[in-house]
Amino acid sequence: MEEKKSKNGGMVLVAVLLGVFGLSGGLLAGYLNSAPQHRTQEVLFTIVPGTSVTRIAEDLEAQGIIRSSYVLRALAMVKNEERSYQVGSYQIPPGLSALEIQTYLTTGRQLLMKVTIPEGFTAKKIAKILETQEITGAEDFLKAIRSKVLLEKYQIPADTFEGLLYPDTYMFPKKFPAESVVDHMVANFMTKLKQEAGDFVNQYSSQDWYDRIILASIVEKEYRDPKEAPLISSVFTNRLENRIPLGSCASIEYIITEIKNRPHPKRIFFIDTEIDSPYNTYINKGLPPTPISNPGKTALTAAFNPAKTDYIYFVVKDAAQGTHSFSKNYRDHNEARESYLAGFETKS
Repeated sequence: MEEKKSKNGGMVLVAVLLGVFGLSGGLLAGYLNSAPQHRTQEVLFTIVPGTSVTRIAEDLEAQGIIRSSYVLRALAMVKNEERSYQVGSYQIPPGLSALEIQTYLTTGRQLLMKVTIPEGFTAKKIAKILETQEITGAEDFLKAIRSKVLLEKYQIPADTFEGLLYPDTYMFPKKFPAESVVDHMVANFMTKLKQEAGDFVNQYSSQDWYDRIILASIVEKEYRDPKEAPLISSVFTNRLENRIPLGSCASIEYIITEIKNRPHPKRIFFIDTEIDSPYNTYINKGLPPTPISNPGKTALTAAFNPAKTDYIYFVVKDAAQGTHSFSKNYRDHNEARESYLAGFETKS
């Protein structure tokens, strides 16, 4: 029964093809190919992954975008484009023939959504933005950043792309495959990385430059004044070289918000610095296992080009301005800390 139905469907398509491309069927072909006269406004049409040409054609006809689904199926067969339809959302203007719409949907003229990813956002926060703008599902995105195929493609020595999702403004179609979104963002990151640290990336192993990205992700969360980013990077670099725990509050915030899924803390308490986690840079020496944010240009540049200093400590100097005091020893650091606290108490 299915075979007979399939053959009948094929015969119908052949008949349509003869009508479209044969002289005897010119008038009928011209009518079926022409744009429906009743449609005078743009129509939003979406193709999701896995949609067959038959379903696409039927949906186009149902929405009044084309006169006959058989014509589009015939065109797709003749042009060998049955698998060429591009996933995404399209704003289809009125007046297009079936042939023009066929070209429209196979050349990828999707309706693109502008989405801006802020510097320092984690993958979870990025996933929420993408889902809110209907580009891709949050869960699908978080699964895609752990795609083994993509990780192998870019030779990333980790099990996640956290840290390599470059903060930028992107143009994506709606209902875009999550892995394609990740691939695009990581490709952008690699381009920017080579611009900022091309020599380092070419001369050192993937683990070496990945470690710098982890460092950049910490610097990103610690600096506010761009001028201080290289100085903050130098503090952490000096601590790494001297096997001193980094002691970054940003790593504690990451544990609380991203791993424990708790609200962002207003301040970090001593008990928080004792949380048992490989991301706790107060009790563990060296870098966390993976980045704790997705760093932008300023932090990346600072991580690959830290200032040459002897600084081991830094503490807030002016919270409003986001500036810090930098020290070479604990005595000076403690004085700077006490000075800040005294000023804070005076203002309050």
